[in-house]
Amino acid sequence: MKKYLAACILCLAAFVCGSGTALATDAQPDAQPVYVTPPSDTTLDSTLCYGARVVIPEGTKYYASADGGGSGAYGVIGNRYTPMGTDLYVGGFARLDDSGQLLEYRAYNPPYTPVKDYWANNIDGSVLHWDNIQVVIFRDPEGEKPLGWVPARSIAVTNGILGDDKTNAAFKNGVIVTDVDDIDGQLEPDLIDSNLPDPGNAIEDNIILGQKRPDTGDLTTDDPFVSTREIAYAIEDYVEDGKKVALLMDASNSVTEYVADIASYGAYIEKVNKADEIIAFGWNYQIISAEDYLDVEVDRRGTDLYTPLGNLSDVSYYDRIIIITDTYHNILDATIPEIPEFVGKIVVVCTGPLNSVDTGVITGIEDAFHTTAYLCRLDNELDRIRALGTLKR
Repeated sequence: MKKYLAACILCLAAFVCGSGTALATDAQPDAQPVYVTPPSDTTLDSTLCYGARVVIPEGTKYYASADGGGSGAYGVIGNRYTPMGTDLYVGGFARLDDSGQLLEYRAYNPPYTPVKDYWANNIDGSVLHWDNIQVVIFRDPEGEKPLGWVPARSIAVTNGILGDDKTNAAFKNGVIVTDVDDIDGQLEPDLIDSNLPDPGNAIEDNIILGQKRPDTGDLTTDDPFVSTREIAYAIEDYVEDGKKVALLMDASNSVTEYVADIASYGAYIEKVNKADEIIAFGWNYQIISAEDYLDVEVDRRGTDLYTPLGNLSDVSYYDRIIIITDTYHNILDATIPEIPEFVGKIVVVCTGPLNSVDTGVITGIEDAFHTTAYLCRLDNELDRIRALGTLKR
């Protein structure tokens, strides 16, 4: 029976007996681990199936056999075969009794794993209890054998499923499992993105079409708002729909306190870079890729919003122009030429509250383009709150 493991003892080429050493070749010197909360029983019930992509903390041992809670040859997550950030998948399950004795198991070699299937576990009609469950993990979907067995409780994150084009790359600098109250303010963009559904095109649906706003809980405001993540997804949706999109990002000193929010693209760079033109501006401006924003060499001592806006290539053909700015413009001799043939829409994403907007600057843009600009506020807080709510569940 080639495709089904005939025993719970595996011959494992990927083991380094005794200990493992974590690789950090891809980590940045100031990179931080991702803080996560342990998955609940409900989360494991709904996500831990064959082919589930999992993140396991560095230092966790994986064994040749599930028997005894792990026995035989072993390796360690973080060794050269399993560095953090590696895509690891579930290839089987084993159930132990309270003394660690193996009761039942079902596991497959990687190419034959029944992806998305759930394990039927029903000895004596008893209910599956994750404290007594071991899972076998593999790295290479086409590999001959799995890596080894780990306790189900050692899994820190279930991060999608084999074949969904996602990865564990966001966790390459490690993962720290902690209580949800301890991770407030520490959620990385990748973790937020992995815990929230696709937001669709929030710029189009919430800002342009009626400016509908979601229930914000404690975030009581009359200002329509959009997050960096939603901007990224909107740009991708626009481009995939054949629309021409420009993104202009203020990089002057006056937005210093908002730079982290503007630049928090994290997992979204590939979406943002689909824009036809991306510009960072201060006193002068540069055409950039999204990841260059923090390091762009522009004169930050002043703000000229008009010149880069007027100098967009084939500006009249843009369907959507998105500007992230505090709306301050202090280069008095800069102007925008009239562009009456423009038929697209302009969205100004303000870094501060809308009552601080320089209405004269907005009027200048509207007069030049013969249009009405849509105003909203940049706010990533609701995404963070929603992601934390998902983690708590």
